Amino acid sequence: MTRLRRFPPTKAVLSLSAALFLSNPLAGFAQTSNTGPPPSSGSGAGTGTGESAGRLGSTGTGTSSTTGLGTTGTGNEAGATRGMQNPRPSGSSTLPDPLNRPPANPGQVPASRLGEPQTGLATVEPQLFEDARAVSDPGERALALARIARASIFSGQLDMAHTAVFEGGQAAKLEQSPMIRDQRINSLITSALNLAEERMREPIPLPDAPEVAEAPNQGLTPARRDQLRLAADEWRFAAELARSMGSTVTRTEASNRVVDGASYAMQTLRGEPIRLNGVTARAPAVPAEIRTYIASLLERAADEASRIERPVWRDRALVSVAQNAASSDQFELAIRVARMIPQPEIRTDALLRIAENEALTNHPKEATEAYAETARTIAMIPVDDPREVLAGVLIDSLISLGRFDDARASVVLYSNPERQGIALAAVAESQGRRGLAKSARIWIAQADPAIRPLLYRKLNDGLLNGVELNRGKELSR
Repeated sequence: MTRLRRFPPTKAVLSLSAALFLSNPLAGFAQTSNTGPPPSSGSGAGTGTGESAGRLGSTGTGTSSTTGLGTTGTGNEAGATRGMQNPRPSGSSTLPDPLNRPPANPGQVPASRLGEPQTGLATVEPQLFEDARAVSDPGERALALARIARASIFSGQLDMAHTAVFEGGQAAKLEQSPMIRDQRINSLITSALNLAEERMREPIPLPDAPEVAEAPNQGLTPARRDQLRLAADEWRFAAELARSMGSTVTRTEASNRVVDGASYAMQTLRGEPIRLNGVTARAPAVPAEIRTYIASLLERAADEASRIERPVWRDRALVSVAQNAASSDQFELAIRVARMIPQPEIRTDALLRIAENEALTNHPKEATEAYAETARTIAMIPVDDPREVLAGVLIDSLISLGRFDDARASVVLYSNPERQGIALAAVAESQGRRGLAKSARIWIAQADPAIRPLLYRKLNDGLLNGVELNRGKELSR
């Protein structure tokens, strides 16, 4: 049997072991101690000052290597044994880090490093304008000014936003790339519309008035006139920017958005605040000066809508103007704009919205005329399916508003007798639900005998539904 031969350790081996131990005196402790920290990858940064990387008992990062063999002073403790890491000595967090590395946990950032909160950032500084104007590239300059405009609107600096929008628009027009040019213009259009609408909400009241009845007849303050004038200029500039876009699709969409935004914002002015003995109130009627302003801007919006190239977008923009004109009690203008729509299907939509607004605002005569024109427009539709669908929409609108005579007169728009009977049955049921059985029985007696039983049954259903509904309300009380 051959014995394994044991060689005594040489001096070189002993010297190397001693050097390794001196360079990392705690490596052995990390291997044998049961109370030390768990093993790690050994890639963590050291925590000491690094002035004694080779000194016995030191855990420095090694900014100055001494007699310890293999210590390079890099600040990354690789450890004498891979997978082991030296424990962090107590109180080491107060020592400065020569590399100024951020800690792994942001929650451990010392309070002294967080700095004081910044002040003076609630408003846009004029220096930003100078910085933006110094940008030579027109597209980048337009982008910078667009961001200034958005921030200025948010901070209430409307005059600064006005300047940024107009200067940014002129810069965007100089951009050579068509795609970037349209993007910059589109962003500035949005800012211009938001700015104009924000001016409508400016809380600049009318002069003090002794009585509410006299307040609407008084003129606006000069400051309020300036706000409205600037809003009109901003909408006009937004429309100009929309027309300057290169792509037909984006140009059409932007023009429609400008028209819709300008016409919809007019409803904000209907509730123009007034001052009554120092108290803000609402005028019982829109002041004459405000009505004139609304009419002029709506006419401008209608003119802008008529310039839109794509027929579908053009007609929808005109519908928006007509509807918002009716909502602003500008019924004559609304009818005139609706008649500008060439397609009878789309024109029907506009006329129907106008008629409903007139009926809801207690203008029965005007509502009757608008409904009659709506019926004539539906009769002009050459295709059966859209004509009968819109006829049903018209009859439903008349029934919901209690205009039963007009609803019965409109059933002739149906070419199918069966649909006429269904529409008349809906009229009878609605009259019964509202307790108008007497007047319903009069016209049912004169109806076609073939559908008369159906009409009486629907009338009775409506009466019973009305009883159940009223009884449920009483029980709920």
